This record gives sequence, structure tokens and C-alpha cells, in this order.
Amino acid sequence: MVAHNIETERLIIMPMTHSMVCTVLSGSTEEYEKLGVKFNGKWPLQDTLDILHFIKDRMKKNETDGFYVWMIVKKEDMTVIGDAGFKGAPNENGEIEIGFGFIKEEQQKGYGYEAASSLIEWASQKNKVKVIKADCLIDNIGSIKLLKKCGMIEINRDSELIYWENRVK
Repeated sequence: MVAHNIETERLIIMPMTHSMVCTVLSGSTEEYEKLGVKFNGKWPLQDTLDILHFIKDRMKKNETDGFYVWMIVKKEDMTVIGDAGFKGAPNENGEIEIGFGFIKEEQQKGYGYEAASSLIEWASQKNKVKVIKADCLIDNIGSIKLLKKCGMIEINRDSELIYWENRVK
């Protein structure tokens, strides 16, 4: 399976290939310039770099299946403003976990909902996906609101995190 770009009103959500991940980790923008994508020096976030290092070797087998990282590009100027995605293909119970992050200047503008809801919709259409999970810090009001708006249900919490899920119908 090959994942394709998802376009929303204001965004292009691009699945990152293994090659794209390696390019970001090397600090190069060459591959992205070919796609017409621009960097503003604020992305990738440190959390993104940590995730890319973690998944780089895992991606080689299924580098374009969409169950890893997607780059969020603002259509208006083709600048990368964040990323979202999953922590890998569905497990034996059909569970995947979604996450997202945006540069500070583009937060609280609705881009998070636009991207997360589009990726939840994309994942919901995959036969193997039965449950979409997420977690967020207990004091991250923006993520809490976004996850609720995306139809996620709180299933548990501890002293640091709230755990969410959305059962695919």
C-alpha cells in the first residue's frame, strides 16, 4: 500500500518516506525543494527529530504505507508548519497511536484539528485499523480540546498523561 498526500482547505499532509526522513535528519532540504516545500528554520521540532531517529530503521520495510510520520505543509506559502502521524502499523488488535506537533507560531489556528481529523479519517478507512489511540500531558489544554473535537474518548489518566481512544466503526 502506498499512502498519498491528503489535501484539506489550508494544508497538504504529506507522508514521509524513509528517504525524506533521512534527509531531514541530515539537515538537508534538497529533497523537499524538489517538491516545492519550504522550511522556515523552526521545523523540525526536537520531539520530531527524536521520533524520526526512532522510526528511521523501522520504516525501511513499509516506507510509504502512511503509518509513520506525515509532514504538515501550509498551502498558502508551502512552508512546513508541523508533523503528525502514527507510531507504526496496526498491532495484532488493530490498534494504532496518533501524535502531532506544530511550530509555536502556527498553534491555535485550527491546523492541528485539520491535520489530526484528516489522519484519523484516513486511518479509519484502513481495514486493519480498529482503534486509534492517543495520549497527551494532563495540562495540555490545546491537545485535550483537539482530541475531544476529533471524537477521541478519555479512557484513563495518571499523574502525567491522559489516554484517549477512538473505536473505528
